[in-house]
Amino acid sequence: MKAMVLAAGAGTRLRPLTLARPKPMVPVVNIPNIGHVFERIGRAGVKEVATNLHIYPQQIKNYAGTGKKWGIDITYSHEKELLGTAGSLSVLKKFFKDSPFFVLSGDGLCDLSLSELAAFHKRKKATATVVLVKTDAKFDYGLVRIDGRSRVKALLEKPNWGDIYSPYINTGIYVFEPEVLERIPDNSFFDFARDLLPRLIAENAAIYGYIHDGYWRDIGNLKEYRAAHKDILDGVGDIKLPGTQTQRGVWMGKNVRIGKGVRLTAPVIIGNGANIKKYAKINSYSIIGDDCTIGESAVIDASILWENVEVSKKVHVVGCVLSDNTVLKESVSFYEGAIIGAQVES
Repeated sequence: MKAMVLAAGAGTRLRPLTLARPKPMVPVVNIPNIGHVFERIGRAGVKEVATNLHIYPQQIKNYAGTGKKWGIDITYSHEKELLGTAGSLSVLKKFFKDSPFFVLSGDGLCDLSLSELAAFHKRKKATATVVLVKTDAKFDYGLVRIDGRSRVKALLEKPNWGDIYSPYINTGIYVFEPEVLERIPDNSFFDFARDLLPRLIAENAAIYGYIHDGYWRDIGNLKEYRAAHKDILDGVGDIKLPGTQTQRGVWMGKNVRIGKGVRLTAPVIIGNGANIKKYAKINSYSIIGDDCTIGESAVIDASILWENVEVSKKVHVVGCVLSDNTVLKESVSFYEGAIIGAQVES
């Protein structure tokens, strides 16, 4: 089987963090989220992967390359105009014509077993399989109603209170038979949930819902992005963590410098090349990115720092997200909810 990773979205709900990078390249525990997706695909033994690009395409190409680091081979499809989730396949029909294939989102985070999903799809002799989860956030996602045999009977995108008819939401993870490619128009905007799946339901095609009872989270907005980090540091879900666990709940990268009297309160992650100067405090649920510098007596509390962030002497950072190359001057405080995004090159 092959896989499609959707990576062309603009990421508007994650701004200002996505002003200068595509949404799949937003780091989750110091790894671009699309890296977590590729790692899971490679772990399942999938070798051939296609990825569509749109915003800042070169960033994803520079990071992922050929896919060798995950044991996969990546084919890139650059969309000058967005084609939609299903429309992205219209230019890749030859690539996917020979066998069932997975579709995953570059901004989704999960511990789904693709091997078990493929086995379910085959056992049901499905034309399409939709991965479902239960969640309380029903108004942010499409609902899917299934019968007692797990067959999909209806879909509803972004429901209102009066529309709630199912506890299951669509994760945006699918398995399709190549025959569905015939239903996707060429070079037109076309969506899985709004266009393709309703058409298949109307045709009485064999569409099934696979209920995933493990971890899944969409990092598409700032609240969910921060919540994902807490989940991972709490050990929820089988998500890869970078570095080595040097003590319980403390993960450390390579070439880290720790000064005199530094206090690390688990769980925390310290990235490669970080420099934590004397008497600094890195409190629980903090992620320090690669090559960050934390000044003398500075305090980092429940915050996410991307790469090459400089926090000066006696600065307090509480509940913040700081993007690459942010510099905080001495003796100031940044409190809960502050977000500093990257500058956009003119």
